[in-house]
Amino acid sequence: MKLVNRRLVTAVLTLMLVAASCSWETKSLVPPIPTLSEPSSIYAGDGSLLLTLPVAEQRDVLESIDQIPEHVTNAVVAIEDERFYKHNGWDAKGIIRAARTNVSAGGVSQGGSTITQQYVENTFWSEMENCSDDEGNKDSGGAKCKIEEINMARLLEESYSKDFILLGYLNTIFFGANAFGIQSAAEIYFDKDISRVTIAEGALLAGLIQSPSRLNPFNNREGSIERRELVLDRMLANDFITEDEFEQAFSEPLVLNSGRIQLADVEYRAAHFVEEVKTWFLEATDEQITSRYPTQADRLRALEGDKLRIETTVDPTLQERAEATVNAILPARPGEVDNPSAAAVIMDPLNGEVVAMVGGRDFFDDESEFAQVNLASGKGRQAGSSMKPIALAAAIDRAGIAATSVYDAPREITIKTDSGPWKVKGGASGGKSDLIRATQWSTNTVYAQLVVQIGAQLFVDVAHDLGIASDIAAVPAAALGTEDVTVLELTNVYATLANQGIKNDPVFVRRILDKDGQVIYEHRPTPTLAIQPSTANQISWIMEKVIASGTGTDAQIGRPAAGKTGTAQNFADATFAGYTPQYAAAVWVGYPEGQIPMTRANGTTDIDVYGGTYPARIWKELMVIAHEGLDVVSFPSPPASSTTRPPTTPLSQAPLTAVPDVLGRKMSPARNVLTDAGFVVNIVERAEGSVRPNQVLDQSPAGNTEAPIGSTVTIVVSVDPSSVLLDIPNVVGSKLAVAQSTLQAAGFIPVVNAVAENSDGSIAPGRGKVVWKQSPGGGQANPGASVEIWVNPARN
Repeated sequence: MKLVNRRLVTAVLTLMLVAASCSWETKSLVPPIPTLSEPSSIYAGDGSLLLTLPVAEQRDVLESIDQIPEHVTNAVVAIEDERFYKHNGWDAKGIIRAARTNVSAGGVSQGGSTITQQYVENTFWSEMENCSDDEGNKDSGGAKCKIEEINMARLLEESYSKDFILLGYLNTIFFGANAFGIQSAAEIYFDKDISRVTIAEGALLAGLIQSPSRLNPFNNREGSIERRELVLDRMLANDFITEDEFEQAFSEPLVLNSGRIQLADVEYRAAHFVEEVKTWFLEATDEQITSRYPTQADRLRALEGDKLRIETTVDPTLQERAEATVNAILPARPGEVDNPSAAAVIMDPLNGEVVAMVGGRDFFDDESEFAQVNLASGKGRQAGSSMKPIALAAAIDRAGIAATSVYDAPREITIKTDSGPWKVKGGASGGKSDLIRATQWSTNTVYAQLVVQIGAQLFVDVAHDLGIASDIAAVPAAALGTEDVTVLELTNVYATLANQGIKNDPVFVRRILDKDGQVIYEHRPTPTLAIQPSTANQISWIMEKVIASGTGTDAQIGRPAAGKTGTAQNFADATFAGYTPQYAAAVWVGYPEGQIPMTRANGTTDIDVYGGTYPARIWKELMVIAHEGLDVVSFPSPPASSTTRPPTTPLSQAPLTAVPDVLGRKMSPARNVLTDAGFVVNIVERAEGSVRPNQVLDQSPAGNTEAPIGSTVTIVVSVDPSSVLLDIPNVVGSKLAVAQSTLQAAGFIPVVNAVAENSDGSIAPGRGKVVWKQSPGGGQANPGASVEIWVNPARN
């Protein structure tokens, strides 16, 4: 027998013997009447009051188990304690399952509890002497406490019927949405008496017991349905329902109470943020909180009666202006009840503090069934190309791929994958692109090749390291943003990049004080290095180009900023995420009820909604507001060895090195030789019928000359004459803006080098921002090919 198995069996047998041999003093079995004192309050980051929590719980006590349909009680038994009618209060099999994961702790901790044990823990805690520490805080993790709980459960089973215990349990358990007891839950979720609840509805209620806040169907519809399906599976496995009943319940649509009670009688500030704080507290995992309030029911009672002072991170002024900005930029369509909505999160990268969270248009909109759904932190939606920087980080940091690596950039491409051919659209009309330009112009066909090259699993691993908490599938399309992530997670990723690769988990609460002013919780930062600082700095340098001259120009805020647009398929979701060294923010725009295309043709919006439209415009205004009064801070310079060159270092000051001679070589090895020597490679294709395709015909600078490290070497590569070619206009002598527009109109990508034409760096009068050299200087090339131009800087 393995050591771990021997220890497991020993622990369980010891617990069984001790529990069986303990003498047990008779306890009162009259459940204590819940008492409420002063409710808790939530405060903003500046100390101002956001909300004194209302006592809005609903408690309706049933007098007989016969008032509850048998299919409802069977659902609870099936998912919570399927051996309920066979054990005498505790279940050794359940304890063994829990002990497998806790044997290293030297005893049996929580887990494997029967319904009877849960009833004891929720109702008779004050009478359990071994379950509190020296300061009176609950401590349910010790073996003595577990033994006391088991013996109390055995005493209940000896004194009362199973129906009495099950009824007591269902009258007191917490079901979320401020509902204690299954009758209250039926009224709140379905607006009906428990006697009229269907099999499917009963299964959903039973499923909530495990995690009532997280699975609340008002906020997590899909999660609650998935849990309902699991309950139905267990009911079928235990012969509680027939196959026909299972099929009917499985396919029954979830219809919730549209007139559910309002969470507060009065409106309050930062409502979505406040509800996020409440959810965070109710689902707390931090030992500072769980040692004092072990269960969700305990924590809800603490919010309502322990007069806690919860000090949060939100900036109330920024929050108020952020909400107003969303509604101003994203206009509501007259006469429409449900319009496209927006979600936004602003975070401090240095510590992870969430300073603003917009979860939707109006939390208190009585006409919208989605008003109280937090679109910033709920199930999540597709982020589109806003996920591409994760693939870029994985490539540079983990796979050793340079950002200057060049890929084919066609409009469409079909790539072989493990699951079959993958057809991807979204690129240039031909030619090549490195990862820098592919990020700037959001070239799907390049990133598709990249993610297949690095592997989808590596992408997923780096996504989690950077801040994505949601489960995302390890498929290549995930790098193009097809998986659902939340706005909060996306903000966390970009905050990690802003913080030079150091991730801080999102923070909503700084500390919590009890009614005596004693600190019972204080946030403890746990920063982790997700990617190397050099990688993060390089990505920031690249994504600055997205805002400066790429797909995100509507997000320009007049100071250094990096970001990325994202547009899901069919225009159903649109995002913009970005950052400065001081703040990170992400914005999502879409329909709350599902993926509805936001296009003029579809009649749902006045414009076709890309990430570079409404999301970028909202992001811009939010970041302008957030940076009011702050000094302008630039990003750290990226390492010269991993980019074309630091933008602050003139080429004339970079060290010189020999340029390899690659004439006559095949394109791929020629590119590798030049890249290894420290150069950026620009590839221009030329039709040559007398030369085999993919051979280097010319290069500039020439081989065996010297050029600055990090500068660009252009190689001219032969292609089949049958290829579609365009004439390259000569723009020498033109002003920069004219040259760029001329080349772009002709179908080419201008690559600008700001270098003075005079060797001493001087600029003649009238020659500022004038093109004095280009490569190639004429001829033809494929659409989308790069044309390099040298431009005098602006004359002082």
